[in-house]
Amino acid sequence: MTETALRYPRLFASLVKIEHTIFALPFAYIGAFLAVDGIPSAYDLLWITVAMVGARSLAMALNRLIDARIDARNPRTAGREIPRGALTPPQVVLFCVLSLIVFLVAVFQLAPIVHWLWPIPRELVRRSRLILRRSVSERKQTVRSFVLRRSAGS
Repeated sequence: MTETALRYPRLFASLVKIEHTIFALPFAYIGAFLAVDGIPSAYDLLWITVAMVGARSLAMALNRLIDARIDARNPRTAGREIPRGALTPPQVVLFCVLSLIVFLVAVFQLAPIVHWLWPIPRELVRRSRLILRRSVSERKQTVRSFVLRRSAGS
């Protein structure tokens, strides 16, 4: 029973590389110290931590979901959770929804300005997905065109 209870938390922690989230937390804390020009409250630091974990979990899970077919074809990434079948796409979508909810709950516990700023990262994620939908050949062609225009002096 204990192994089964720990299976999914371990899989999702691996999916989002929780150790990388922990590594990124000091950068969020530095931002908090700079924003208040002093020492932020423990309350704010707690909610910043929750927001950071929710946002990063959402971003990483979306990335894994979007890249699942590519990961399945790449020998280096074929062992990731979705390609190997340890997690299904609907499970990861549900995890994304829950991560977004965690992020939003945390955002609305922080200063009012944060309530206005939270759509910015959401929009960046949305736009990056649109960019990623373009095929590799289209992206290479765009780079080639840019380089040729620059070298021609236009």
